[in-house]
Amino acid sequence: MTLSSSLPFDIIECIIEQIDDYPSLLQCAVVSHAFLYSGRKRLFRNIRLGYDDAGLQCARLLAILVDHPEILPHIHTFRVEADGVIQGKTFALLLRHIAEGNHLRKFVMNVYDDLSWAKLDQSVQDSFRSLFRSASLRTVCFQGRIPRDFPIQLLGISPSLKHLSIFHSHGNMNYDASDCAIQSLLPSSTQTSTARPSLESLEIMGQFASRLVKYLTHSRSPVQLLQLRELRLMKLQDEDDTSTAWEAMKVASSTLERLVWHDFSSHKCDPYRDVHLCAMKRLRAVELHGHAVLARCQWLANLLASGRMPTSIETITLVFSAAWVGSCRMGVEEVEEVFTSKEHKLDDTLALLCRGKAFPRLSAIELRVLLERSVEIDPPAREKMVGKWFPALQETGFLTSEILTTE
Repeated sequence: MTLSSSLPFDIIECIIEQIDDYPSLLQCAVVSHAFLYSGRKRLFRNIRLGYDDAGLQCARLLAILVDHPEILPHIHTFRVEADGVIQGKTFALLLRHIAEGNHLRKFVMNVYDDLSWAKLDQSVQDSFRSLFRSASLRTVCFQGRIPRDFPIQLLGISPSLKHLSIFHSHGNMNYDASDCAIQSLLPSSTQTSTARPSLESLEIMGQFASRLVKYLTHSRSPVQLLQLRELRLMKLQDEDDTSTAWEAMKVASSTLERLVWHDFSSHKCDPYRDVHLCAMKRLRAVELHGHAVLARCQWLANLLASGRMPTSIETITLVFSAAWVGSCRMGVEEVEEVFTSKEHKLDDTLALLCRGKAFPRLSAIELRVLLERSVEIDPPAREKMVGKWFPALQETGFLTSEILTTE
């Protein structure tokens, strides 16, 4: 055993906590170099700045990285969830230090305060620019409230960006998605670089979606969608404008392999979407999320039987949320009443798809039902429940199912 005096003791304690034989290791006064590297690697792989003592966390982490730069290559994910700390110069130094280490693979920002990009300190803005210029950064995820003036043109300077998730779910930020506003963000035709970042997956939800997609699908956009393989869209209410979001699907129709569509509106027909669905010749998997209500079941039955789905589909996943529908919490009895109702033909439609020629490559139809966590179901009954609700589909042998509970 060799004493590792090069690290602060609180860090050594954290490393020890990663080892399975905790009681025995607590009796050791020294830390073996045999597991020091492995422990350090696991400890710093995913960093999260939360709301509790975020400023103190930020300062301590910066001090550790300055004193021990050999830790930087171990940092793969940096997640920020504290609004106030983002506006501080210590955070700017930390983010820039991690970004310039050129090893960070994923950055996640999840904040709930109304931040303004223009009001952020210049050092904070510069640190974000350093982050996006990092050659190692492949995944960027923004959740919660996104500053209305956030410069989305930063995406264009990220050379290795492959996965982008924009999940704006709070507040009315009145994002300016006008053509004039988008034009001002785009480089001129003479400035467009030949080496542009090319996205492989895109997830968008909320009012930021229109602004983002108009930027991404513009002919002068520095970010390419021509290699997009996975697209995730979400619509929470009827008034949410997602028509521009489907432009991303239109652009990537020749490459898209997986489509995930969360629709919690009233399930009105959207011909704009249907037109582009049939053009997706390489689509292999489609996953549709929505409430466990009669209207949703009939909407799905109509869509799947419409002949507007590409024949290349191999798996269909239907996810029904029964945890909360409006202000009501659904129990097992209410869910069963919906699925077994004669007012829709979802079960028969799914069974016909399995037996017919509409999807010659179809191998499985997966049904997931999300129940509120307080709902108790016997494990043996849980396994047979979905098959009982969809007997015709069960007989085909294509059904795989799962009853889940929300966290």
